[in-house]
Amino acid sequence: MDPRWPWKKKSSDKADTLSPAASHGDQENSLKKPNYVQISIESYSCLTGLENQVKTYEKQVQALENEINDLNEKLSPLKLQKKLSRVGKRLKQRLWH
Repeated sequence: MDPRWPWKKKSSDKADTLSPAASHGDQENSLKKPNYVQISIESYSCLTGLENQVKTYEKQVQALENEINDLNEKLSPLKLQKKLSRVGKRLKQRLWH
């Protein structure tokens, strides 16, 4: 015991009380026991509803990402065509001047 704090044990005291076999058994029990939190039915319903809403939003995001990719694929040739048109105009200007 720590004389300044009678309710606390020294780290050396704790090590003496726990044998390696006992601590190993505690570790196995803590690994085997699942931890659960009890919640009300209302909270469960709310969380389930929110989970479903998140899934819906994820599907919407995926659909919008696909749409963006499709539009980018359509836009790329138009950008190239515009760029080539500018280059062509510049070449014509240089040739005539």
